[in-house]
Amino acid sequence: MSMMVRFAQRLCGALVLFVVMPGLAIAQQWQWKAETIDNQGAFTAIAIDVSGSLHVSYVGQSGVQYAFRPANGTKWFRQAIDKGNSYTSIALDAGGNPHICYTSYGMLKYASFGKRGWNPPQQVGSGSGNIMFSCSVAVAPTGVAHLLWYQVTYGGADYYHVKHAELRNGLWEARTVDFDLETGKWNSMRLDANGTPHIAYSAYRQGEQKYASWNGREWSVSTVDSRRRSTSKTEGQQPGYGNSIAISKDGTPFISYMDEGRLKLARRDGETWSVEVVDQVSSGRQWSDYRTSLVLDSAGRPHIAYEDVGTVKHAYFDGNKWRIQTIIPSGPEGSRFASMAIDSRDTLHISYRDPVDGSLRLATGSPVADTEQPKAAPRIAAE
Repeated sequence: MSMMVRFAQRLCGALVLFVVMPGLAIAQQWQWKAETIDNQGAFTAIAIDVSGSLHVSYVGQSGVQYAFRPANGTKWFRQAIDKGNSYTSIALDAGGNPHICYTSYGMLKYASFGKRGWNPPQQVGSGSGNIMFSCSVAVAPTGVAHLLWYQVTYGGADYYHVKHAELRNGLWEARTVDFDLETGKWNSMRLDANGTPHIAYSAYRQGEQKYASWNGREWSVSTVDSRRRSTSKTEGQQPGYGNSIAISKDGTPFISYMDEGRLKLARRDGETWSVEVVDQVSSGRQWSDYRTSLVLDSAGRPHIAYEDVGTVKHAYFDGNKWRIQTIIPSGPEGSRFASMAIDSRDTLHISYRDPVDGSLRLATGSPVADTEQPKAAPRIAAE
């Protein structure tokens, strides 16, 4: 029996709201609608499996939670995973089962869905020191889980380095990726078709966006962008905030990130990196406001979801230039915590915190022809 069916059977009868809002229809190449996942949500992360089913991790009223919506369905099924109050990341294995990492109360934890449901959450690096801010999770085609995190203290002393681990024979094999100063407060990870990890992370003290890949023996590290390369040379510019990495079909890494005032995209070109400014953004209120989420569509073109002082924007390259859509307006609620996934039909799915009431929402963007004028969608009452 599939994970989707087992989970739906256990949670059937749950009352979930489904609302389509007319205010999100945008006339360019994506027409947007929105629905409610839960009445509260923060630190969201979203993934989509090969069938088109949606999987979301987030922090809700009861801590770290998981929400699932079957392909072509309208009901969301939700389940509490653990106590928690901070960052989450989600990935799917080859069977479509979710794996979640989350940082809460100075700890890194990992939860996975198995044959009998959710396995008990594991604390990774127990007793090693404080682990805070971002974490990333990925699963290789062979089923090996990978974790990435920011180790703040180690052995009772300040550490501030990015670490990576693989789950082998029930044990996490951990390595420090980069011993440079303050590396990894913002981090993201993707695995290529061979299961090789590719990592994007910030080097805060040096003001750099960095990249690393594992060659089987050691981490190969390169600097993508640096404050020292800026024409203004100002201390305020910090490339690397809120980074997100994606790997193209031919294995080329792309990285989106912010440097306090600009959204950027970097692309690996041989042994060098090409960097371009995508949009001007305003400074965030806290570390979690600097967040980008990068996906590549079927043509290999980049799409970035990002926050710009309370709004959620969608930047996409149309083959000639960058286009910018404001999808979610600002409101009294603070951070949006936007995360994006894309399906096989190039439909975009963005999970985010509602700016008015703090609920967990999903915005779905469907591609339309330039000549087609999107129409306001009707409002659908709660089921």
